[in-house]
Amino acid sequence: MFAKITHLRIGSIGSYSSYLELAHFKRLTHIAVPYHRPGIHHLQQLLRVFDFPATVFLVVVFMTDEITDENYEAGLRWIAHVRSTNPKVYAVPAQLCNLQQEWEDEVRGGLSIWNRAEKFTEALT
Repeated sequence: MFAKITHLRIGSIGSYSSYLELAHFKRLTHIAVPYHRPGIHHLQQLLRVFDFPATVFLVVVFMTDEITDENYEAGLRWIAHVRSTNPKVYAVPAQLCNLQQEWEDEVRGGLSIWNRAEKFTEALT
């Protein structure tokens, strides 16, 4: 089953170093990871998804209802900095309470998280 998955959106996660084990996803090209626990989420650790050669799109989903404005702004600055050397990193704001509805809208033909992240991130630069 893991060999068939190319796109993965994670809704909630503990420490990136402990829970972001993706070696069994051999064809994973797109991954969206939430940022909602600044005390244990270290954005730099997310870059290890690029250790897998298939990965071409990393979206950091900033849970704006779970983090402070300061953490959100610092995260966006990090995204802008990282994109200067790695344009495969994107950002998108979201709210934890709306994740299910966003997914349902996407399934029904709405913009995908990947498209929303592209648009949002391009507006940052």
